[in-house]
Amino acid sequence: MFLEKIAESQSKFFLFGLVSFIIGIAGASVLGLTRKNLFFLSCCLILLLVSLGITISKKWRVLIVLSIFLFLGVWRFVLSEPAKSPQNLRFFTGHLVIVKGILISAGEISGNYQRVYLNSQALKFFVDDNYKKIQGKTILYLEKYPLHDFGEEVEVRCNLTDPKELLKDDQFSYAAFLQKEGVWTACFNAQIISNLQPRHFSFYKIFLDLRNYFNQKINYLLPEPQSSFLRGLLYGDRTTFPPELRNAFSKTGVTHIIAISGYNITIIVVGLLVLLKFFGLSRRRAFILILGVILFFILLSGASASVIRAGLMGVLVLWGRQIGRQSSAGRVLILAAAIMLLFNPRLLLFDVGFQLSFLSTLGLIYFSPILEKILVKISALWGLKEIIIATFSAIIFTSPLIIYTFGQFSLVAPLANLLILPVVPLAMLLGFLCLFLGIIYLPLGKIIAYAAWAVLSYILKVAEYLAGWKFSALNLSLPWWLAALFYLFLVYLIYVNSKKSKI
Repeated sequence: MFLEKIAESQSKFFLFGLVSFIIGIAGASVLGLTRKNLFFLSCCLILLLVSLGITISKKWRVLIVLSIFLFLGVWRFVLSEPAKSPQNLRFFTGHLVIVKGILISAGEISGNYQRVYLNSQALKFFVDDNYKKIQGKTILYLEKYPLHDFGEEVEVRCNLTDPKELLKDDQFSYAAFLQKEGVWTACFNAQIISNLQPRHFSFYKIFLDLRNYFNQKINYLLPEPQSSFLRGLLYGDRTTFPPELRNAFSKTGVTHIIAISGYNITIIVVGLLVLLKFFGLSRRRAFILILGVILFFILLSGASASVIRAGLMGVLVLWGRQIGRQSSAGRVLILAAAIMLLFNPRLLLFDVGFQLSFLSTLGLIYFSPILEKILVKISALWGLKEIIIATFSAIIFTSPLIIYTFGQFSLVAPLANLLILPVVPLAMLLGFLCLFLGIIYLPLGKIIAYAAWAVLSYILKVAEYLAGWKFSALNLSLPWWLAALFYLFLVYLIYVNSKKSKI
């Protein structure tokens, strides 16, 4: 009966095909399948295609096609592992080599070293040897100074290493983190022999330079830590954000306001919608304006894959609020997730940012209507009700994953978000105005900076005060099966609510 219903609707058939594809990727991730399993997977796929050709029953044909989608998901995950061929950097793991390539990130200080990603172009074993063309990314661990920048073309001497072999304390998670970035080797104690070019032109570099210019202006207009906080708030730059404030934000569950994730953008999107509606802007105009803000945020943050994914999640929430149709928004979310996983299947299990983005968006689409029914008798309170519903929907859907992954649960997160989130759009607006006017005429920017400083200080003080409570956060451990049961319960609540809505 279920399969026949799927067969009757093309949209349902396509939707369940995408879900099967995602399940296939999840299964391959959990089982840890590699290229060694490729022959077996190929045989299974051929067998399914042959079965599809000889099967007449519509019900069985649907089941076989869904199985093909599932195996395609498994196939895609396995193929995301680079082949160990002489054309790939991974082939030379364990060798001392000289690699020529382009830095694809700015240098990031971490402890006593500097960390930067390199996109390799050529490789040789000795200084007087000839370069051989290769491809593949690696992560360089260099001396702390001088700081290197995106776009530098360099020659590096290093001993290529498998990250699993050196980082014994957290083998799987760190290796998996690098793999989802397309990095399968690491260069510890790397030494840059020469800079072949001071810069390599790209539009990404233009926006990095623009961001550095904005950083200088913000530093001049505002003191610390307000200036660091504003940079994190406007475009996710947390490089100089004080560790004690990071800890306070983590304890109070408000880190998302300075993080580049879909969780961050979805909450801010709702806040901006409420603020713009409060000032009398129509839903359509607010939609266009916020769309422009998201695009600007993506470009200014460097337009990396993670930032684009976060922006896409924010656009989905915005679009869902615009059309007001739960089913359409949910289908587009699954389609977006499937497309992102098609490009990078290792995001599903190995990228917490992707998981939090997906779950928070899912909560805003499907769980916020349940909370709206519960709070139906409460007045709008100048838009605060909408922010409360959005915040709690995201918190409920992301808390099990946060506890499972980080082992911490913030008891004050609901209160902190209630006190902080309503003023985040105002802080962003004042911060943007102070920066914009400061570029045009510095004294005018200074005037607005006083108001921005007051709002930013309020947020920081609330976070510090609540983080100082004795039981602000609990250290908890949550087994995966208990987290899975919680999510199954949420799915059940959504199902019951959808059935009641149809009556």
